[in-house]
Amino acid sequence: MVRRGSFIGGQDNLSVPDAPTIGAATAGSGQVSVAFTAPSDVGDDPITGYGASATDGTNVIGGTGSSSPVTITGLTNGTSYTAQVWAINDYGNGPLSAATSSFTPALARALFTGMDSASRIDFITVTSTGNASDFGDVYTGTTEYSSAAGSDTRGILYHGYSGGHSDVISYVTIASTGNSTDFGDLTQAKSYTGSASNNVRSINAGGNAGSVVNDIEYLTIASTGNGTDFGNLSASIRSKGVAGSTTRIVMGGGYTTSRVNTIDFVTIPTSGDATDFGDLTVDRTSGALASLTRCVFGSGSGSSGNSNVMDYVTIASAGNATDFGDATVARDTPAGTNTATRGVFGGGSSSNVIEYITIASTGNATDFGDLHTTGTQSHGAHCSDTPASQNESYFAPAAMGMFMGGVEPSGGLGAYGTTIEYIDIASTGNSAMFGDLSVARSYVGATGSSTRSVHAGGSTGSYLDVIDFVSFSTKGTATDFGNLLSAIASPSGSGSNTRGIFAGSTARSDVIQYITIASAGNATDFGDMTVSVNDRMSASSTTRSVMAAGFEASDDVDVIDYITIASTGDATDFGDLSVGTYQTNGAASSNTRAVFGLGRPYDASAGTSSTVNTLEYVTIASTGDTTDFGDLTVARYYANTASSKVRGVFAGGSDYPAGPSPYLSNYIDYITIASVGNATDFGDISGEPYAHGGSSNAHGGIS
Repeated sequence: MVRRGSFIGGQDNLSVPDAPTIGAATAGSGQVSVAFTAPSDVGDDPITGYGASATDGTNVIGGTGSSSPVTITGLTNGTSYTAQVWAINDYGNGPLSAATSSFTPALARALFTGMDSASRIDFITVTSTGNASDFGDVYTGTTEYSSAAGSDTRGILYHGYSGGHSDVISYVTIASTGNSTDFGDLTQAKSYTGSASNNVRSINAGGNAGSVVNDIEYLTIASTGNGTDFGNLSASIRSKGVAGSTTRIVMGGGYTTSRVNTIDFVTIPTSGDATDFGDLTVDRTSGALASLTRCVFGSGSGSSGNSNVMDYVTIASAGNATDFGDATVARDTPAGTNTATRGVFGGGSSSNVIEYITIASTGNATDFGDLHTTGTQSHGAHCSDTPASQNESYFAPAAMGMFMGGVEPSGGLGAYGTTIEYIDIASTGNSAMFGDLSVARSYVGATGSSTRSVHAGGSTGSYLDVIDFVSFSTKGTATDFGNLLSAIASPSGSGSNTRGIFAGSTARSDVIQYITIASAGNATDFGDMTVSVNDRMSASSTTRSVMAAGFEASDDVDVIDYITIASTGDATDFGDLSVGTYQTNGAASSNTRAVFGLGRPYDASAGTSSTVNTLEYVTIASTGDTTDFGDLTVARYYANTASSKVRGVFAGGSDYPAGPSPYLSNYIDYITIASVGNATDFGDISGEPYAHGGSSNAHGGIS
């Protein structure tokens, strides 16, 4: 209960309500609906309403309501927001709830492609009715017998057939118009595939590659690149209706040597073969669309000719389909797409008709308008406002890197960051938002197990002893873990799958401390390093942590120490770097090799420092001096590192004195740890942070 104000001569300490418990944020076009649970303690007077606000980090837009959910309007499509709510009584506003996960309002716009051997892409606004408009053209050739999927911002086009079966994948930005851009290639050239997606991953299934195939492959929507093997359908088949929720994709009907009624499903985050779901009401090739809970299969061509039958399944429950209603026309394989509430089928064999249904209510379809071109069977459609896009299904990549906090460019170098971002280490591309630290700060130390990322210490102008954590599998704000032995900044993080190690600090400490990653609690003394330094970098195998570099009272050091992670005790000398350095770029490790980013060596005799791109390595199980590895793409310092057992990734940092003020770098580059050589561009990190933390769920210290 929060106390507010008093009455003269009467009861004092009257209170406003406690904070509501935040729920889901469901974005639409220019708005969001924020769900919550009312507080159990309403204060000293009944709740009279609720307030809500959404922010993009700069602008704040509010809304009010009498109960859950509260709708906030006036948001900008394509901009990422978080939202909070609060309860109100006659004594005032209560405290803010926790923030929602990030969401992005998007125009409910659907794309159609693959119409009648054309290069044209059409679009409609799903929430209205009317004829389709020209969006642009596919970037090469034509598309026929194609499919489409995507996220809330990006449409993915699988080209299908262009004078022959095609392996081409291209993409567009849905909120704009224009021609598509090359994305990559499927594993083989094929047409008549079916596609669906959540906001992270697109699945492409079946098709004709000269003969029907059972391939399922996937790609990461936000990046570019070729398709990757996912698993297999239960049978070789083409022209399946494919749609799904944020976690499960359902694939119905299709053609083998004849039309079939079988329905398969896969779980999107988890590669593997499809599993039997049930059967359609009639055998046919069909388009499909889906809300979060229900998949609807449209009309199609069956053994008795074209049909106007529509049927549906509940996505979370395997079983046979149920009659939904009738389409306005009987046609082969119209393309299906949808918002959270409205489904649209368009085109199909010898038809340019667009029709719509209300997904939650069974019944016949209603005329929407017409496509520009008479459609072809098995063409593609995708909407920016599908529930699979707006309600993002997040799953942790098998090799996930995470970067948190740091110094942000907005407001100058005194602006401390709260954001946590992530990458899929095994791929390339820009970082994406994961959540927030419990406290905005720079100079964060971080370590991780296969399931949990733990962040320790930092600075907000003064040092902190806070430790917080997130689960790699769950986006959101970090949770309190415990406290360090003292308030410090720049503790160097490493560890095994069970124990996290933090060494040194900005205060030039020799202290090593540890935590048990699976169990929240305060840090415990481990022992001492051979030197008292700040700005160390650490990496680990499953058994040993190596710690290098740092700054003593008047000079940087080239010292490398090591410890055995499972024990306690003082560190032992390992060897030396080629040069003393401080303000390092962190270290990446496999289970056998540690690679150090030197950052900014300091010449005490001259009183000068230089920013370098140098990488050096050691074999963790032995001892000895470092060997040259190669160079980063850009000379910088105070980058941070995440690694798998195969690849090390260096993100952010400061490129002083080469870059423009405030000398912050958004570069991400990577190395293959087992192979010496120069780094390769990976993508960009948002915000251009430096002095941030880095962790991963797949580094060398994880068995």
